[in-house]
Amino acid sequence: MYPYRRVVEAGGLISYEGDYVGSFRVAGTYVGRILKGEKPADLPVQQSAKIELIINMKTAKSLGLAFPLNVLGRADEVIEQSGRFLLHCMSQVVAHRDKPGLLNRINLISAFGVLRK
Repeated sequence: MYPYRRVVEAGGLISYEGDYVGSFRVAGTYVGRILKGEKPADLPVQQSAKIELIINMKTAKSLGLAFPLNVLGRADEVIEQSGRFLLHCMSQVVAHRDKPGLLNRINLISAFGVLRK
């Protein structure tokens, strides 16, 4: 299970993530309120109201896994195709292994066990 949708789009099996854009928006309003003089301790704690379940069926089929229909029905999105982004990242990492700016891509590839440095 991955915390980011893009990993599932790249070939991961399943993702369960909160609404990051909404979380950053709330954080921005909190910063504004604090800069206007409110105490951080007085601000209410909030958590993401929207959580998405994303399943990659191509990966599930390649692993020989079958999800029950009720799980597929609860998924916010079922991805049928994947892998193009992963292949692109692999080619970039192999071509530019000496550049530290590709650390995120190397970590993404390592998460799949495709490339170990």
